[in-house]
Formats: sequence, C-alpha cells, structure tokens
Amino acid sequence: MKPKVAIIILNWNGWKDTIECLESVFRIDYPNYQVIVVDNGSKNDSVERIKAWAEGRQEVLTPEPTHPLYPLSHPPVQKPIPYIEYDRNTAEAGGLPEKEKLLYEKLPKGISYPLILIQTGENLGFAGGNNIGIKFALNHDDFKFIWLLNNDTVVKHDALLHMVNRMGDDLDIGICGSTILYYHKPDKVWALGGGSYNKWLAISHHIGLSCSISEKIDYKEIERKMDYVVGTSMLVSRLFYKVLA
Repeated sequence: MKPKVAIIILNWNGWKDTIECLESVFRIDYPNYQVIVVDNGSKNDSVERIKAWAEGRQEVLTPEPTHPLYPLSHPPVQKPIPYIEYDRNTAEAGGLPEKEKLLYEKLPKGISYPLILIQTGENLGFAGGNNIGIKFALNHDDFKFIWLLNNDTVVKHDALLHMVNRMGDDLDIGICGSTILYYHKPDKVWALGGGSYNKWLAISHHIGLSCSISEKIDYKEIERKMDYVVGTSMLVSRLFYKVLA
C-alpha cells in the first residue's frame, strides 16, 4: 500500500473552481488518499454547493467541452460521495474518526475515504486556512504526506503518484512540487515545480515560465536551481512538519 496522503484544497467563494478541481482529484490513480476541503469563511453559498456536488445534485459547470483540459474533470465521478462536516475547533482536534468510519460502507467504487469539509468560520488567508487542514491531518498518524493544492487547478491522473515516488527516492526531501501549466494555454509552462529568488533585488521568478511542454526538460538541473516550491501544488512530508515543530 502506498503511503496515505491528505489532499487539502482551500476554498473561498470559489465553489465552481473547487468542484472542477475535486472532479479531477477524485479520478487520480493514486490508491491511498483522503480529500479535505477547507472553506475559508466564504460569503456565498460555496459550502452548500460543494455538498450538493458530493450528493450528486450539482453538476460541474466548468470548463466548456471544447476546452483541452475537459477530460481531466469529465465525465463526473460516481456520486454520492459521503462527507462529514467539521467546524474549526473539532477539525483542529482531529475530527471524529469513529463517525467517519460509519461512512465507509457508503463509499462509491474507487474512493477509499469520505470527503472532509471544514469550515473555519472566517477568512484566515492562504496560510491560516491551510493550517486548519494541516492540523487536522497531523492529528492522524496514518497521513504520511500532505498535498496542498490550489482550488483553481485540475490535476492529471498520475500527478500525485509521481510526486510521492520522487519523495520516496530521497528521504531528505521535505517538499516536492509539480509541473504547473497555464489553464487556458496548457501547452505553456507556468512553473516547473519551483522558482528562484534574488535576495539582493527581492525578486522571485518561477523556473520554466512560459516555456513549451514540448521542450526537453532536465528536472535534475531544475532541482539544483530551485530556491522555493510553488504553493499552487506542494507535497509536504509529515516528517518535515515534525522537524519544523
């Protein structure tokens, strides 16, 4: 069995993007993950829309069928997807595992764990909102990695598998990024997993910005150049969090 991964997706008034992201995440071929959606005090009906999607009552509204990334989120995965909802305090304390287990028998084929929905109660920003999901995950010993994933993304079916395998190649690696393409121009690179930072000019630059995916890429050379991992897609090991603590 591959190590269990907590996939944390932060939402703030962006339920359309979040639902499209969820559709792509729930069709990945990695065998051991659980999805955690943290709502950062949305003022629209985001939480209700996401719950309606999980219940099979809300269709995916993006992208258009002609969009090149359409197959990453369509056709929709089997519904309903059981979920459990937590407030901030309950989530930070680790949730209610026994209640979660009661949902296991209702899981559709191919999904091993129920969806976790956490409401922070207020907008805590990018770091604060993700920290709620991270605290939830770290209260469960079985999560070996935490994947912080922006809600305005869609992922390829093998994305997580590649990242976990790369982390497994070198136990000294604490964080791993992924190749990020432009949503509306998926033949162009937005970042090759990370970037460089000029401390004298205080300027950061994503490595590979606007290069073509058809170009030959030397990922070992990119890793040597990286000063940071782009937060859009960031896989972090549990051990790394323990070292920071």
